[in-house]
Amino acid sequence: MPTKRPTLNQHVRRVCTPRREPRGSAFERGYDRAWQRTRDAVLAEDPGCRLCDRPAVLVDHVTPISAGGDRLDTANLRPLCRSCHDAVTANYRATGRNELPDKRTQNRANQ
Repeated sequence: MPTKRPTLNQHVRRVCTPRREPRGSAFERGYDRAWQRTRDAVLAEDPGCRLCDRPAVLVDHVTPISAGGDRLDTANLRPLCRSCHDAVTANYRATGRNELPDKRTQNRANQ
């Protein structure tokens, strides 16, 4: 039985799109039971975002693990809301500084 030929977009996506390597499971990336316990303890101790007053939903490393930060040291962890975490991560990738960009810091101080 004949099948429909792929459209140009399907062909381009299938042939020209490079495949990314899989990231691995959360466990393989270091988010094991010990991390879950530490994360839950940090969020229970300080449920608000460290950079704004919204509820924290994520725990961020002040000094990234890739830069030598300790993975489970509570002194190296800070609770953040999703918005602040995304901004901090984007700023770290762009500038190498693991903090809010200057204009966002000024906006938070003025609120």
